[in-house]
Amino acid sequence: MTQSGPQALFASIMTLVNARQLAAAENLARTAVAEHAEDPQLLNALGMVLMEQGKELDAARACFGRALSLAPESSVLWENLAVASRRLGDFELAARTFLIAAEKRNGAHDLRFEASLCQLSYGDYETAWPFYEERLRAFPERVVRPASPSWDGNYLAGQRLLVLCEQGLGDSVMMVRYLPFLAAQGLSVDIACPPALVRLMRSLPGIGKVTAIGETLPEHDFHVPIMSIPGLFRTRIASIPQNLPYLAPPGDIARPWRELLAEKDCGVRVGLRWAGNPDHAQDLERSCPATMLAPLLELDEVLFVSLQTDDGDRAKVDADLAALPGVIDARPWLGDMADTAALLQDLNLVISVDTATLHLAGATNRPGWAMLASPGDWRWGRGGSLSHWYPSLKLFRQAQRGNWPDLVLRIREELLAAIQGSETEQ
Repeated sequence: MTQSGPQALFASIMTLVNARQLAAAENLARTAVAEHAEDPQLLNALGMVLMEQGKELDAARACFGRALSLAPESSVLWENLAVASRRLGDFELAARTFLIAAEKRNGAHDLRFEASLCQLSYGDYETAWPFYEERLRAFPERVVRPASPSWDGNYLAGQRLLVLCEQGLGDSVMMVRYLPFLAAQGLSVDIACPPALVRLMRSLPGIGKVTAIGETLPEHDFHVPIMSIPGLFRTRIASIPQNLPYLAPPGDIARPWRELLAEKDCGVRVGLRWAGNPDHAQDLERSCPATMLAPLLELDEVLFVSLQTDDGDRAKVDADLAALPGVIDARPWLGDMADTAALLQDLNLVISVDTATLHLAGATNRPGWAMLASPGDWRWGRGGSLSHWYPSLKLFRQAQRGNWPDLVLRIREELLAAIQGSETEQ
């Protein structure tokens, strides 16, 4: 038994959470709820602690639901219920609940944007795109926009349109597929992108100037954030542009890896990418610990090439590679995404978690197997092995949240079967 009231208990639980003492926070929250079963704040605290640990998500959602029965006007509780539902893969309920939370918080732009991600996940693109635009109001600092007017989707021949890349490298790689269609309608299309994409973007058909973000922007009449383009095209799953491959490495690019790959080649060359940008909000969930790839390395018929880049943490990549004996480190060869695209052309297959490298394999129409956390990002849908956006990719999904070992074993079995099938054909 505790001697504190609900407010003091809630404060103590949050102190433990902030100190990352989650087990202690859970114990205190359970005790507090047992003593104050009708206190919505403590029910919320218990749900938050369970969700923070990624465990008992059904129980966490039940806590939020019970708390809402006691405090139905709380936008925080509606938002937490939505987050728990999304993490359970219940995207329809999550979308509806995010929108209720937004209403309770005066039409909060960020919550409407979160709803759109859920709607995209279950394929309701028509409803999702208008809500997806709420990101520009919720997070204006994420897209540095010039003073020029925003493009409204109308084609005016000869007008100069500047496309602004945003979010991650993979998002830009995914959506530049639309740019050749814009150019074909008579627009003069330029693009401002991260430096790592500059050389690669110059391969896009019909594109004018390619400028690195941070440099002086070219003169233009209108601008458009790149992630707004599919909505302006009124994209539905059935109308996703399939102009593949729409990206390619420069024809004169150096390929310093070829001699080494030829020397070590043992039949099948497979690129590996097990971790993405550590700054991504879902990095811990979508990245696979390198040690869990060990079953793949048992395949003597395969030459594995690491496609990891340092991403600001060279020591971690060094440690990961030390745990993967025999895997070739491609970092010395990969100066930008154009180099990566060229290396992909010399590999038979790419196996990657949800990263820009995976998007690049799809955009260049190279064979790729995606290792997807559960639930995955909206662009991979919520089921099946086929990608609507990248036909050359096959999707492998976690059977249970966080279960990488099972997924890796399934990939190993399929890779072995593919090798044996190829040998039989020969």
